[in-house]
Amino acid sequence: MGEEKWSVTVNATGTRVQDPGGEVAEISWEDTLGIFIETNDSGPLGMDVIWLVAGENGSIMFPMGAQGEGAALQYFQSLPGFNNKQVIQAMSCSENQTFEVWRKAP
Repeated sequence: MGEEKWSVTVNATGTRVQDPGGEVAEISWEDTLGIFIETNDSGPLGMDVIWLVAGENGSIMFPMGAQGEGAALQYFQSLPGFNNKQVIQAMSCSENQTFEVWRKAP
């Protein structure tokens, strides 16, 4: 599978992801519009739960199981309005769906 070959870091400045090939993508909190979880029906062999951090100029993603995911979730949960119920629903979904877990206040 290879999810553990991804790494994610979330801090006060934003979210940084490094994929298995060494490519790095970053998005600042200033540019972040929302956080989503996408699920698909490729499990258990494929990456079937994916975090998506959407911004004004694109988005970055990392799979469940990435290095640093636990700390990222902890940080995300500290954001005002973070929806843990949507996280629980996403974790139990085996279909192609998108769950909004946080959106920046207007």
